[in-house]
Amino acid sequence: MMYFGWKGGRKVREDEFFSYLFIFALAIEFIWIVVFVLTDPDYIRNVFCQFMQLFK
Repeated sequence: MMYFGWKGGRKVREDEFFSYLFIFALAIEFIWIVVFVLTDPDYIRNVFCQFMQLFK
């Protein structure tokens, strides 16, 4: 079993490390989407219009 780094004074297992990394990546992606939507108020309308174009 491989160990990476330290967390609270104990070694972190490989599967724990990658699960934390995955959660961190999801959080960054969520923050990026929120910031992008807030800085472009027409974004939601544009995406919705493009989505509706698929059904024409």
